[in-house]
Amino acid sequence: MRPIIVVFICDENYAMPTTVAITSLKCNKSSGVSYNVYVLGVSLSEESKAKFEVLSDTDFEVKVLERELSEEQRNVVICRERVTLAALLKFDLPIIFNQYDKLIYLDSDIVVQKDLLPLFEIDIENQYAAVVKDTMTVRGKNAHLKMLEFKPEAYFNSGMLLLNLKKMREEDIPDKLLQYRLNGKNKFMDQDALNVVFDGNVKYVSPYYNLLNCFFEWQTIDELGKFYGVEFPHRRSEVFRNATVLHFGDKKKPWQYKMGYLSKLYMRYYNKSPYKNIPLQLEEVDEYQALYSSDSPIHKMIFGGIKCLRENGIKYTLRRIKEKIFK
Repeated sequence: MRPIIVVFICDENYAMPTTVAITSLKCNKSSGVSYNVYVLGVSLSEESKAKFEVLSDTDFEVKVLERELSEEQRNVVICRERVTLAALLKFDLPIIFNQYDKLIYLDSDIVVQKDLLPLFEIDIENQYAAVVKDTMTVRGKNAHLKMLEFKPEAYFNSGMLLLNLKKMREEDIPDKLLQYRLNGKNKFMDQDALNVVFDGNVKYVSPYYNLLNCFFEWQTIDELGKFYGVEFPHRRSEVFRNATVLHFGDKKKPWQYKMGYLSKLYMRYYNKSPYKNIPLQLEEVDEYQALYSSDSPIHKMIFGGIKCLRENGIKYTLRRIKEKIFK
């Protein structure tokens, strides 16, 4: 069986989370399935590179490839401080990995809880990628899509991408992505460019392949089930447990803050990683501890409302409350 190709991109700031993500992938690989895992590293220390490479094992090869950003990439304006320019290397994956026709890209703020073979075997011969819908498609009265002047079937999240490298090379997609990022409308480092340039020629797959915990803070399980066309379990913790790729896409991360069962889940893999002997000091944030310590509807309503207010403003929060009361 050909190996599954998985790529991560990180700089020194995200070396630890990337290592934990790879650890989770290794822990949950199926017997007889082999992986070639690549880390595209930007300004990584020798210590961090060594921690990546120690994860290599039978049927699980981990390689670090040092990369530098091009002058054009370095000139890109940063939209959000927590996402660095290193993310632009996603655009170059068809060129960097010209020996492959297909690969899985994963963000670093994830854990993998199941083998990725079913994802890797999805047929995307006629599409640029297999992706998971982002609730940005419907959130805020489609304000983001209106800003982009873009009307796809659905906007997708770029934290997991099963990429058709062959098709992307044949159609010069890497250059088109960079040119859009330099000259188009962007709120996100790479995600808007990928959505606009792929222009809907993608295959939408199960939300469990890129399940963002923050979506379940902003919307109810029933609303998200309707959006994705799936029937989720009634308890949020069960939904997270069923995810193949669980994505901590919000600015609060379970390796930084006490987030109830999410931090416990994360620590399970951290304690199996090469960082296990380095204690983590998690900051206490009451609303996050409460939000992820209980599946109680009251807890979710109160603390979800507080978070929605902080991140989306009073008008959006009031509209959401009105929708829930009168739906």
